[in-house]
Amino acid sequence: MLADQDIPIADCDPIALTEGTIPTPEQSQSLEFANFLATSPLVQASAVEVRVNLVGRAEPRVEYPEIDSSPTAGTWNAAARSNNRVAIRLAPPPG
Repeated sequence: MLADQDIPIADCDPIALTEGTIPTPEQSQSLEFANFLATSPLVQASAVEVRVNLVGRAEPRVEYPEIDSSPTAGTWNAAARSNNRVAIRLAPPPG
């Protein structure tokens, strides 16, 4: 359960992944998506290559507020919602 939006973040209990608990791409995929990748002719019988990368906080869409600036839970969670995403990039094959 998320904290009320108006609560200062300093009064919140952090819920975050640490370096030791960040899941692998395989652990982050739903069973349905993993089955799709393993069995779909769109992937298996074509030139389509699927790569799954987790970027975590390395490539945020929006920056998280600085803790020193006394943000609210709502401000932090708004950034988290924007950064929790799936990005699809299409690229031509190398060469």
